[in-house]
Amino acid sequence: MEVQKKPEGAHIRRARFNSSMMDSRMLKAGQDFSELQDSYMVFITQTDIFGHGIPIYTINRHFEEIDDIFDDGSLLCM
Repeated sequence: MEVQKKPEGAHIRRARFNSSMMDSRMLKAGQDFSELQDSYMVFITQTDIFGHGIPIYTINRHFEEIDDIFDDGSLLCM
């Protein structure tokens, strides 16, 4: 979970960075990638940084060509 009050510090790539840091700490050297557990990054901001007037944005990765979710076990909520 990440909390960011100031809008200028609430860049979407900050959420990506924090998510990647969580992933990098989940496995020990030599562990198989299939052992990587699901992760949920919750990024809380004081204001609606996307400006659509909704309280939560759930972001999933997907295959654009086939309109299907890329279920790699990661989920981001802002």
